Amino acid sequence: MKEIIAQLFKDTGIRVIKANQLASTPPLPYGVYNITSPFIKDRARPNEFAANDKKIFEQQYQQTVSFNVYGNTTEEALQKTNDIHRWFLFMGREFIHDQNVSIVEVTNIEDRTTFLVDSYDYKYGFDVRLRFEERIETSIDWIEKINIEQ
Repeated sequence: MKEIIAQLFKDTGIRVIKANQLASTPPLPYGVYNITSPFIKDRARPNEFAANDKKIFEQQYQQTVSFNVYGNTTEEALQKTNDIHRWFLFMGREFIHDQNVSIVEVTNIEDRTTFLVDSYDYKYGFDVRLRFEERIETSIDWIEKINIEQ
């Protein structure tokens, strides 16, 4: 995910940080991402097989990543959200594919503005569902010699 966020910043100039961190927030406007569903079992059946001296398990799974973009005004927040949304729909697709990740769905943009004590937190957001491939390898122990006593 770090590579995707870094390329997103490079292409759009919009700083996007990980949610739920203790670090201070950057100046407005900025985006926040949160992996709300880290593992969603995919439809495809996992593969399990042996090759040489390894046992290999392969599977596909999905993640839902939620993006919120904060701005000084609703217009600024919406414009920056549109820029990131378009990146996932078009500009960033090839880069994401090169990371062996597929975009399953990019949801509609929603107004996620919240009222604070005496002001508003202007933000818009959307979710992206990504498909990943996972490969796990483990060594197989072989019995080379057996001694049978009678």
